[in-house]
Amino acid sequence: MKYISFYVPQKEDRKNPCASPLLAKDFKNLLDILVVTAEIDPPRDEGEAYDEKLNEAGVQSKIIRVNGVTHGFITMDKITNKADEALNQISLYLQSEFKK
Repeated sequence: MKYISFYVPQKEDRKNPCASPLLAKDFKNLLDILVVTAEIDPPRDEGEAYDEKLNEAGVQSKIIRVNGVTHGFITMDKITNKADEALNQISLYLQSEFKK
């Protein structure tokens, strides 16, 4: 709970689906999405649950779990090549979406 206070300081705002998407009542009519999670990341399961909710609602979502990395790995390109691999996958996803 400590980390959410950095992101959403006011407790009452934490129940807003804009801050906590899993609390949304309706997952339909959302845009296609790519969900990227890190294996060693406390909110990983929430990201993957969000992907499931989107799929159940008929939203086209794709999920990538990057194994062996922690939260924020995408900025750790000097430490792990997994950051570059993930950025390449994100780029390919965006390219395919923009072609639609």
